[in-house]
Amino acid sequence: MKKIIRTLSLLAATAMMLLGMHTASFAAYVVTDDGSGILSRDLLTGDGVSVGTVSVSVEGENVIVTYETSGGWELVETSLWIDDTTPRRISPSRFPYQADDIYSTSQTFTIPLEDADFDMDDDGTCDDQELYASAYAEVGMESGDTQGAWADGERIYSWYAATYFSFTVACGGDDDDDECDDEDEDGVCDDEDNCPETYNPDQEDEDGDGIGDACDTCEDDEDEDGVCDDEDNCPETYNPDQADTDEDGVGDSCDNCVYRYNPDQEDEDENGIGDACEEDPTLIELAELKAVPGLTNVMVYWETDAEVDNEGFNIYRADAEDGVYERVNDSLIPAQGENSTYVFVDDVDDMKTYYYKLEDIDTYGISTFHGPVSATPNVLFALLDVLFGLF
Repeated sequence: MKKIIRTLSLLAATAMMLLGMHTASFAAYVVTDDGSGILSRDLLTGDGVSVGTVSVSVEGENVIVTYETSGGWELVETSLWIDDTTPRRISPSRFPYQADDIYSTSQTFTIPLEDADFDMDDDGTCDDQELYASAYAEVGMESGDTQGAWADGERIYSWYAATYFSFTVACGGDDDDDECDDEDEDGVCDDEDNCPETYNPDQEDEDGDGIGDACDTCEDDEDEDGVCDDEDNCPETYNPDQADTDEDGVGDSCDNCVYRYNPDQEDEDENGIGDACEEDPTLIELAELKAVPGLTNVMVYWETDAEVDNEGFNIYRADAEDGVYERVNDSLIPAQGENSTYVFVDDVDDMKTYYYKLEDIDTYGISTFHGPVSATPNVLFALLDVLFGLF
């Protein structure tokens, strides 16, 4: 039906042109600071090394997303999310746009704007609209070295490397480029107005929360994220998007078990990990988990017998066995499959006993914790390791 309506609209526009009538032309573009219409983001590995770029532009009624690598890297496979909402999935294999066996330095996706839920009228006019993209690539070298890389942006979840970025698509047909929407007629364009529906030409914002005093009804906004404390699902943690994956009323930014419904946030052992996340184990079987001391570090070593739907691992450390465990790895340690060996080196400052827990996360976001194991850095173990490689 949509195709039929679009076809009829095109026929009507053609008829009006033939009759000498005026009709607006569709001219969408990506809003950029330099006016080029091309937004570019670095393609970064987990170590923050740039291996290329991801660029976004609009041609006709399509979004064009182009991956390009540099420095001897080639694209092996790519995964892309584009929509009018921020992504919630962290597994690239679940993104709607995929390409594999590329082995080239460049690859392009052409996606109809309507598939990204971009709203446009039949006469080619539209309002500025923010879209969101999450772009992943597996890149490789001739040497066989491969890396996962994400387009530079905000992390979907703070504990995982997956990122997304936003961009604005605008179109105006034959509208005057110098004009802008100004609903409250205060001389400030709506897309820049901190109170777009309330007349406030001075744009005063005493608390600096991005909401003008004229329409800021919050008496309290402790985290200054623009959401009043009585409505904020994380009143003490900055989270303007109010993301709540498990829909338990507690925002992802402060939820002690992001993927499981636990509005009570119970944490009996007070280790910072909700009780709901320490139940119902995932389908991971460990053959071994140990912590080996060095001089100024601890090596956490583990082997798996089975890994079903495993996304990866996190390492948590505490100063006491029943203490509060905090994650020490910067990004999720990718799964390698069953019968695999993993090593994580944790640099520490003091020669005291450290306790570690291993968390595995499956593709559905469910996690299981293993351990704890402990180690005390000391000179003897470090010397034996250097001389004989015993550990």
